[in-house]
Amino acid sequence: MQPHLFCNWKTYLPSEEQAAQIAAAMKQTTGVTVALFPSMLHIPRVASVIEGSGILLGAQDISRNSTAPHTGRASGEQLTSIGVTHVLVGHVETRNSGVTNAMVVEKVRHAHESNLVPVLCVSDTDGRDPMQEVSRALDSLTHPQAVIVYEPSDHVGTDRACNEEHIAAVCDQIRSVLQSIAPETPVLYGGSVNEANAKQIMTNGSVDGFLIGRASIDQKEILALSKSLC
Repeated sequence: MQPHLFCNWKTYLPSEEQAAQIAAAMKQTTGVTVALFPSMLHIPRVASVIEGSGILLGAQDISRNSTAPHTGRASGEQLTSIGVTHVLVGHVETRNSGVTNAMVVEKVRHAHESNLVPVLCVSDTDGRDPMQEVSRALDSLTHPQAVIVYEPSDHVGTDRACNEEHIAAVCDQIRSVLQSIAPETPVLYGGSVNEANAKQIMTNGSVDGFLIGRASIDQKEILALSKSLC
């Protein structure tokens, strides 16, 4: 499996031109599976830039279903219609805005039914159980295809990544749960990853790649990071 480099641009980039420039730069990457998660407004422009490059296109959130009205959300059908293949579900910043575990399960199911790959974010902070979150979200799906991201919430948006040994231990536990559900599922780490610490986190073999936030909008750093993973 190639290392995975998933780039969550959040609301960092104010213009679609900036998003397009970084997307174009990411086409230089080789030997890694790259997915870009621009803001909803920038998805069509980024889609046109990366078309035919092999780079995956993601959205930062999805509605809980396609039947009920959800102001400010996009349904799976809408996302697939503009070329999206992956979608973040349960990121700590959406959970902090009121998204519950039950809502996360609904979003994962809706993504699956829409032929989107849910990128499920789980944590072991604030009393949460990542293994339970994985099994709860994927157990009811038939042949689930997903990506799991371990993102300890107290290390997201800081300058301090989680302890490498702890990352390895939690990711190994997540893999043990996945063995009976979807054993080929990639397990990534997210939380203050940068060029300086990425290679070291990868060395133990428990992590298949990263979900990168702030560092992914720095062209020089993200390209150097991608090279360090090969």
